[in-house]
Amino acid sequence: MSDSSRINEEDRGQESLFELRALIRDERGLRLRWGDAMYSAMVKICQFDAQGAVLRRSMVDISALCAMYGRTDGKGSRLLADLQTNFLAETPLRLQVGELPVRTGESSAFRERIKREVATFRNRWGWVLEPLLVLVGLEVVIRPDPETPPAVLHDLDNVVGKYLIPQIVPSFGIVSDYRWMIDSEELRTKDPEWAERHARKTPPKGTRGGVYAYQAWRVPAAKGQPGFVSVALVDAEDYVRSDPFALVDSRIEDWITSRVE
Repeated sequence: MSDSSRINEEDRGQESLFELRALIRDERGLRLRWGDAMYSAMVKICQFDAQGAVLRRSMVDISALCAMYGRTDGKGSRLLADLQTNFLAETPLRLQVGELPVRTGESSAFRERIKREVATFRNRWGWVLEPLLVLVGLEVVIRPDPETPPAVLHDLDNVVGKYLIPQIVPSFGIVSDYRWMIDSEELRTKDPEWAERHARKTPPKGTRGGVYAYQAWRVPAAKGQPGFVSVALVDAEDYVRSDPFALVDSRIEDWITSRVE
């Protein structure tokens, strides 16, 4: 996506947030003017765009990852790394759940922090994100405490699967496949034949609750700075398109092609 396209998309997303807020604020009058069906449809359209805008803002890009891993050139790289990392640890666009448990008996307290942060996040962004109309993935950035022994560093997949997904997915009603987001009852009313085909292609019920995908990074510890776990809910469509690893691979391929030519 070009810089101009990204800017236009961000502008549209910002507008959708303002529009959604206005729709919610003026609900009573707009329902009287438009009727319930039209009002609900307008809210759904606007909420879809607004969700993409909120979830897109919380994503980590390549430059931020490079800074946090100290892979930037120049004398200001350490300062840039600290700025990027501290932003991730503080922004209200992400769930901030504190440090990972490293001692016996700390797991329960960590799970409780996740539960409280999820409740805080829902209170802050529920007007945009509930119900979810877009497919969601998770993006996790972990910075260990500098005093954490290497022997007790957590496996990243275990952090996501053991602690984060069980608390986050049910709370937001996140589903693993876009087909779970189709209103089956409405579909049966409008197009029974299509609904029957859809039912045959729907995944097993046991797979419903879950994220479309996730990525987790462990960035280097910072001397004198506490560890943290920072989690972003991301729009899966934009997540796939803007996946840092995919973008890095693409740029490497472009570089190789240019050298060959």
